[in-house]
This record gives sequence, C-alpha cells and structure tokens, in this order.
Amino acid sequence: MYIDILDAQKQLCRLVESARAGEEIVITCDGMPAARLVKPGRPGTAGSIIDWLVAHPLPEHLRRSQGEIAGTITSEREAWGR
Repeated sequence: MYIDILDAQKQLCRLVESARAGEEIVITCDGMPAARLVKPGRPGTAGSIIDWLVAHPLPEHLRRSQGEIAGTITSEREAWGR
C-alpha cells in the first residue's frame, strides 16, 4: 500500500497494525517513496537471512559440506593460477 506522509500521520495506528499483520506500507513524500513500514523480523539483517534460509532449505541433492565448498574454491583458484 502506498500512502502520502500527511495521510500516514493521521492513520499511523492503523498503518502500524496493517504492517504487523504482514502488509508492506510505503510512505511517500511528493509522490516518491520515502519510508517503508513492514512487519518486524528477528533483529538485524542476519536474522532475516537465517529465517529465510530455514524456511527455504536447499534440496538434499544440492547440499554440500563446508569441506566440499572449500575444495571447490581451492580447485578453481588453482585453475586460475593463483
């Protein structure tokens, strides 16, 4: 939902409740997006990423261990001559 800042001031309580319910509210100033109200996630960016990864795990056939990933990186670096 897009809403002008003056209208948002009058409806802040309703907008906060809508954001808490999961709706994204974009507050505009002179027709341009200025701020966003969204449902709070876990504190910090890392929490949001972790939440997303937990909700969207890789399929089993795509999962690799830390050692496998490190080995692939080492092989690629050696192929580049580094």
